[in-house]
Amino acid sequence: MEWMNDNVVMEEVVFFLLILCSLPSIASSLQSDTLKQGDVLNASDESSLLISANRTYTLGFFKSERNNGAYLAIRVAGFNNGGIKPVWIGNRDAPLPTIASARIASIYIDAYGRLVLTHTDEEQGNSYQLLSSKQASLNVTATLLDSGNLVLREVNTDGSFGEEVWSSFDNPTDTLLPGMKLGVNHRTGRNWTLTSWQDDDIPAAGPNSLEWEPRKRRLVIKYREVVHWTSGELMNATDFQHIGGTTNYFVNISTKEEEYFSCLPTLNPHLPLEFRQGWRLEPLGILNISSDTGSIMDLGDCNGFENETLELKGCELWEQPKCRDDGQTFEERSGKFVYHAENGVLPIQSIPIYNSSYNISDCREYCWNNCDCVGYRSNSERVCECWMGTFLQFEEGISIGNSGNTEYVYVLNRPAKGKSRIKKWICRILIPTAISLLLLGLLVLWWRRTKQEKARKEQELKDLLTLDDYTDIHELNNGENVNIKVFSYEWIVDTTNNFSLNCKLGQGGFGAVYKGITPEGQEVAIKQLSEKSKQGIVEFKNEVVLIAKLQHTNLVKLLGFCIHKDQKMLIYEFMPNKSLDFYLFDPNPIGYLSWKRRLNIIEGTAQGLLYLHKYSRVRIIHRDMKVSNILLDENMNPKISDFGIAKILKQNVTEANTMRLVGTFGYMAPEYVLHGVFSMKSDVYSFGVLLLEIVSGKKNNGFRSEDGPLNLVEHAWELWNKDAVLQLVDPSLISNNLCGNEEQLRRCINVGLICVEDSAVDRPPMDDVVSMLTNENLALPKPKKPAFVSRFNVGDTFQDGQSRKFTVNELSTSTMEAR
Repeated sequence: MEWMNDNVVMEEVVFFLLILCSLPSIASSLQSDTLKQGDVLNASDESSLLISANRTYTLGFFKSERNNGAYLAIRVAGFNNGGIKPVWIGNRDAPLPTIASARIASIYIDAYGRLVLTHTDEEQGNSYQLLSSKQASLNVTATLLDSGNLVLREVNTDGSFGEEVWSSFDNPTDTLLPGMKLGVNHRTGRNWTLTSWQDDDIPAAGPNSLEWEPRKRRLVIKYREVVHWTSGELMNATDFQHIGGTTNYFVNISTKEEEYFSCLPTLNPHLPLEFRQGWRLEPLGILNISSDTGSIMDLGDCNGFENETLELKGCELWEQPKCRDDGQTFEERSGKFVYHAENGVLPIQSIPIYNSSYNISDCREYCWNNCDCVGYRSNSERVCECWMGTFLQFEEGISIGNSGNTEYVYVLNRPAKGKSRIKKWICRILIPTAISLLLLGLLVLWWRRTKQEKARKEQELKDLLTLDDYTDIHELNNGENVNIKVFSYEWIVDTTNNFSLNCKLGQGGFGAVYKGITPEGQEVAIKQLSEKSKQGIVEFKNEVVLIAKLQHTNLVKLLGFCIHKDQKMLIYEFMPNKSLDFYLFDPNPIGYLSWKRRLNIIEGTAQGLLYLHKYSRVRIIHRDMKVSNILLDENMNPKISDFGIAKILKQNVTEANTMRLVGTFGYMAPEYVLHGVFSMKSDVYSFGVLLLEIVSGKKNNGFRSEDGPLNLVEHAWELWNKDAVLQLVDPSLISNNLCGNEEQLRRCINVGLICVEDSAVDRPPMDDVVSMLTNENLALPKPKKPAFVSRFNVGDTFQDGQSRKFTVNELSTSTMEAR
């Protein structure tokens, strides 16, 4: 915070005088979420507040009863008159003098776009405090958001917001609200740290701090820069080693620019206001967490108790005075100490420890380390008072001093020795023994289950290697042998350099793909199926035999497989040019995809799909036709891949139902999404979406337009009705000159729209699609309104309670489903 005097800038004085002239009318009417240049929040008017849009937080002034100072604070709405501490204070270390009729404390935005705290006194004149020092060239407003963040932003001439100049979240005090950061910005050098109050009534910075250690992924509470508590490592998105059950979700960001920890906003819209205090670091160094379930947790209380208990709570153990017993702690009680002598009860005075920097934590530390000290408190003059003596007795409810008022004192609790020894025996012998027996029982149970699972997997592997008739595969086998090879796990480990990143080709919903070289020198792609895919041995065998038996120039060729423990791997011919999405959607593509190549990919994919539907001995419904499943060989010829969720139909069957929805949103036909019905026309719909993506170079799901279509299909339909379909074409094609290919583009878009029509009956079979694409003399029908299926309109799927299993964001599940 910066200070100015009234002689700094003449323009500033003029600006402030203009504000003072209009102060009564402005201050009395200001009750919005935004402070504009020319507006003033006046400390003498309690109704002069900023209130966030949803009335969650307020910004205004409050007065400390201890030092009579005025503070600018953000508070939970409804608690402006006490009951709950502020969640942020702007001038914690520089309170304004007492508010009186002759003095005016206020906040406003000056002519340079800076947030200014000012105090006007008839005798001493004006004084200023700068909350934000960065100057702005545009108009600036300060808005109190529903998150509790006070944001200073530039306002453009059209009314939109520009650059963020300053925010309270970047200047935390003792409270961490959802969305705030704890950590460091390496670019600016800013540290985000919580610092406790000096005392319960004094907001000035105290000796305790809460910090984030990014290297160890943990929170620490420090007392005067010495760690006394740690959360332990962040284990997952909801739990630390020593913190659990908060119902908060955490994020840990680590980049070259910044490393920080943050809590995500609560998902509970009915959370009472008093539980929106966030995480508060109390003056005693205890972290107080308000949970969205309506409960409050206290963490970091590391005084007293036994060492074993402290370690379990995350306390950093320091060497303690030998005079302190296990189980001793300080308790807050009301009353006074008295001295019992032989001739009666005598009063005793406390011993003052004068130190202007002491707060309640320092008093506790001093008393704990002094073996004669049996109690302490911190009075209104910030003097630490300690009671010393062996024969002191604390009497409840008796007033202290001459004030006649009962005050609170922290009294040292002395536990009974017998109870302490019993507690030690329970903690050190009984509990560890019980835990050891429990772990031994779990170990035996795990060994037995592992043995049974190993026997089951060995039998499954034996069944797989025989390639006997299995589920739908009996339609293909007919007693023939399948010419596929079983690769050894040792060879896969060797050729992939133990699955190193240097050999990794890509990652998908099915798992990772690595490059390898066979002993004969042939380059191969090794697909390591993810355990998350949940693909069983039956489904895995279906995919192995299915791809091995289906031979077509536009289908990827399977060379073999490998099974090792829980790992299942497929070995394919190597596709040096990766998948089609790498060229269409990558922001930095490795090469230009000309229209001639795109048309070749469209026609080749159509030929491969036609083979699956018509010319193989059974009908194959791929069910996951999308750009990322089209691989490209060395000549950029397309090959359809990933048959993990393919479905086999007999030749006399045209459609079937499923109890599980699998595939990728944006490519799935409406009858499949809504009713679980799939057929060859489902693949036709997916091909239509794929065709439109190839022409436009845009993702169906990734397409966004303000107040416009939700996906690419809807956008293409709108352009068709406007007779402007060439606007759909990838700009890179137009910039490289279409050279008379406009008619081919219109034809492809026409075919794509016919394939995505709402009714499956209206969509053409793949042999008609191939004819439409290759025969330019064939007249094409006009498309009907397509189905606009995306992840935004599938909420009513499977209304009868049937299960759904699907993926979004271009990640497919590799799960086969038997009839």
